[in-house]
Amino acid sequence: LIDAPHPRRAWGSPGGQETRGGGPMSFTMGPGAVCFCETLEQEEPLVLLFDLDGTLYQNEDYLNHCRQQVFRFMSTELGVPSEEAPILWRELFKKYNQSLRALRTRWEFDTDHYWRFVREGTSRYIKQDPQLRRTLLGMPAAKYVFTNCREVEAQEALECLGVADLFDGIFGADFLGEVCKPEPAAFVKVLTRLGIDGSRAVFFEDSFKNLATAVRFDMGTVLVRGFTAREEGVTRDQMRRIDAHVRTLADGGAELKEYMHHLFEPTDGICRTDPQGGILFMLGELWNLWTGAEAARDVRPFPSVADLTAVGGQSE
Repeated sequence: LIDAPHPRRAWGSPGGQETRGGGPMSFTMGPGAVCFCETLEQEEPLVLLFDLDGTLYQNEDYLNHCRQQVFRFMSTELGVPSEEAPILWRELFKKYNQSLRALRTRWEFDTDHYWRFVREGTSRYIKQDPQLRRTLLGMPAAKYVFTNCREVEAQEALECLGVADLFDGIFGADFLGEVCKPEPAAFVKVLTRLGIDGSRAVFFEDSFKNLATAVRFDMGTVLVRGFTAREEGVTRDQMRRIDAHVRTLADGGAELKEYMHHLFEPTDGICRTDPQGGILFMLGELWNLWTGAEAARDVRPFPSVADLTAVGGQSE
């Protein structure tokens, strides 16, 4: 995977795809769901979609923990012999692509209990990731999580990572209902709700089979190489079908910028502020107050020491 060829096309660069869709829109997604779509700018409705497990975090201990919890659920709650649970799960998962959906083809059980059982222990495994936060902050487009996990549990993981405030919403199991990735119907549902064409989205995933569907919708595609790609046995020929592959998103965007630099804001002479605060953010706010500049939380010219002194400020 490390030596696999890179982009099949320069996706989303200036002068590329036609702008389509957009417009104001908000929605909620049912019991327990946490999703709100803010207004999408009609001029350039670029949207970034991120898978959760294995993409925004790559803690293989937690991924293995969740899988073992599925096996335990099958054994303790559904009566499947413990030695048979992994074999049966693999057989069903290969066909249905989501553990919950796979198990419900054979058994009836409380889905709330299932999700709490399987995703138990999130905060023990997933911790704040400043480098992931830096990567996400560097990309100004609207960001959504697109996962087969339920929204409530996905939100908890985002909060543990310290990036929940950077996402505009979550498309998860409650929203998707009877469909899931990699089924085209799941992608249609998300793109329809966002009101955009697939060519105006970039999808970040650790599963090649999910990215293969995204390619059919002309979405930009980024494979985060790891546990899932190894399990799927992704080949060099398959890698040629996607736009970029990176080892991690938790590097401040260093690797991704090599292949999709247009997704990141320019930094020359501009201060990009973190919504969580910090001295640069406070100085920027003071500058706006002193000069009467229009508040702009995400992009602002940053004042020099001479500028601050000229309007009565002091520096130490």
